[in-house]
Amino acid sequence: MKILLLITGLGIGGAEKQVCDLVDKFVQLGHQVKLISLSKAFSEQTLPKNNQIEISYLNMTKDPLSLVRAYFQLRNEIKAFKPDVIHSHMFHANLMARLIRLSTKVDRLICTAHSKNEGGALRMSLYRFTNFLSDLNTNVSQDAVNAFIEKKAVKKGQMITIENGIDTSLFKKDNTIRENIQLSLSPIKNDYVFLAIGRLTDPKDYPNLLKAFSIVNKQKPNTCLLIAGIGELEQELKQYTVQLGISEKVSFLGLRRDINQLMNIADTYVMSSHFEGLPLVIGEAMATENVVIATDCGGTREVIGDNGFLVPIRNSEALANAMLQSMDLTEKERSILGKKSREHILKYYSLDAVVNKWLVLYQKKMKKKIAIIVNEVSTLLHFRKELVLDLVKEGYEVFCLAEGYEASTKEIIVSWGAKPVEHNLKRSNLNPLADIIEVFKLRKALKEIAPDIVLTCFVKPVIFASLAAKLAGIKKRVGMIEGLGYAFTPSTEKKGLKAKIIKFLQIQLYKIALPTLDKVLFLNPDDQRDLLIENNIKVKSTEILGGIGVNLNYYRYSEPKIKNDVSFIFLGRLLREKGIFEFLEAAKVVKKEKPNTQFLVLGQIDKQNPTAMSEEKLQEYIDANIIEYLGYVKNVPDYIEKTDVFVLPSYREGVPKSTQEAMAMGKVILTTDVPGCRETVVDGVNGFLVPLFSAEKLAEKMLELINKPILVRTMGIESRRIAEEKFDVRKVNKRIISILEE
Repeated sequence: MKILLLITGLGIGGAEKQVCDLVDKFVQLGHQVKLISLSKAFSEQTLPKNNQIEISYLNMTKDPLSLVRAYFQLRNEIKAFKPDVIHSHMFHANLMARLIRLSTKVDRLICTAHSKNEGGALRMSLYRFTNFLSDLNTNVSQDAVNAFIEKKAVKKGQMITIENGIDTSLFKKDNTIRENIQLSLSPIKNDYVFLAIGRLTDPKDYPNLLKAFSIVNKQKPNTCLLIAGIGELEQELKQYTVQLGISEKVSFLGLRRDINQLMNIADTYVMSSHFEGLPLVIGEAMATENVVIATDCGGTREVIGDNGFLVPIRNSEALANAMLQSMDLTEKERSILGKKSREHILKYYSLDAVVNKWLVLYQKKMKKKIAIIVNEVSTLLHFRKELVLDLVKEGYEVFCLAEGYEASTKEIIVSWGAKPVEHNLKRSNLNPLADIIEVFKLRKALKEIAPDIVLTCFVKPVIFASLAAKLAGIKKRVGMIEGLGYAFTPSTEKKGLKAKIIKFLQIQLYKIALPTLDKVLFLNPDDQRDLLIENNIKVKSTEILGGIGVNLNYYRYSEPKIKNDVSFIFLGRLLREKGIFEFLEAAKVVKKEKPNTQFLVLGQIDKQNPTAMSEEKLQEYIDANIIEYLGYVKNVPDYIEKTDVFVLPSYREGVPKSTQEAMAMGKVILTTDVPGCRETVVDGVNGFLVPLFSAEKLAEKMLELINKPILVRTMGIESRRIAEEKFDVRKVNKRIISILEE
């Protein structure tokens, strides 16, 4: 493939280095590459390692005549090279590439911004008015994408996130380097080494770092700070070290070509910026297995995840505290954190992975279409966000079909980079004629969309939307059954004739719909057995996912603490089959023995559901001071974080997402030994499994945790470990996408 990369300049900077790294990789993979810089500025340190790569400099300046000359020179370069794709980087190059398209044939144009702030209102307006000339816009972090949307530079859905990549073969741990390089650096000797790398400019906020280091050095004199980089603030910063009395402990190393070696002599890497795009240097430090401390700005949070210390910007005291905490880590803790950091970078930010993403986009795979069909919009928002985002990142054009869209929810779907489509397949409707009519309406909608793949999720869509996809002639059809629903769920009360008829009809419909699918996905093996084997339903292929996964960076982990008072939380709809009555009765028993125990209940009363708890019954427990009831809340992680034990005495599940979320946050799990729930707990390791319908056994386990608070810590740690192993949404989605592409 012929790839033309266009950039504003090739001076010192993360964006410039990233482009040159991409150039080297593309050439290694056998692509024909040309690199063009609008300006003549360049740094030898930045340029591609392969000196055979053709680079053109257009020598553009602020002079209007030079702009015109650069425009026509670029036009001639494009006509001569005839690229399959032009990939421009940074504001001036992005604008120039778009304007070139007005007079020159360009097969595919991708414009990449490298920061949340690429200029003021005028530049943002120019981005907005020329968006129609670009096939795809990207930025280096979700934070930066959101900023562009807020500034109206792009509309929701017009820009996606493609992270910068790190050459992990260059940045890796090497214990021999420190011994060799120490001799040439002072004042490190036997000191604990803090390292910072970056231009000596205002956004990097080195005064903040120097102030923090002065606090640290007063408490820990055997520390030193190395700063690598050049810039206009160098003399000012050196004077500031004198004022702070730390000039003997701070070394300004200037411009260095051995950054990977410097990373290996550092004990802790520190970034003090008040403004960043996606700081590659943080990823480089993590790839080298360094302990990392950074200020929470730009895409930094996205890079670090839960593998380092995040502190507020412009807060020297908080930065100093984090630096001191990093010094207190044991060698074992440092080693574990370092290895996790490298694994995180290898998984999400390796240069090879990023190169592959770009090549997918270059080859126009963006237009491969997939239709995801669920029952309700609320289901889509809560259970499919991460999958939609990952599909968009992989280059798919995603259509989200659901019932109950409003203007606000349509905007959310568009902000994900997908397209909302309304259907009328109502979850609670029992009118078969209405469902059959909707099958033909869905067939018509799918014919208009013409997706390459259809993924149906939950009971009704798996049945009726799968039939519609078959009738529409969609080639690849996959269904995901995330629990068998009320019809297959045991109950404390005898089910009536209506429930039995519904179950019978549901099985007959499954017998018609499931054989039309190329693959049926289940979350747990019990559902597969109880539906297919027990009812003799023949399908082409099945697979057990084990859970839809959660975003481990959103449901952040904090190591559980041993406390005197253990607290419990129930999260879900207040339905009999969710185990709310068992939870309340168990809480009542525990309160008699341990009156200070906190029981928190979050969730709505589903008045349309016949098994819903009544408001009057709920109020009895509230009035008796047995529970605190908060109803529906948006900031669920905040409440999970404040409690110790997550309780879900459900009668049957697919694999409950709420439990996966609690595990990701390091909470003990108390749940029932039933299909779906038992997938989340290794009994006695990260929680306990209790018998179905048994409030008595549930109360026993609650009291055991209260009487042995050490279990809150040990089991909570295990919950996070299991979540990372089984329920990382990135891993799960990668597997789902692989299945869809089979």
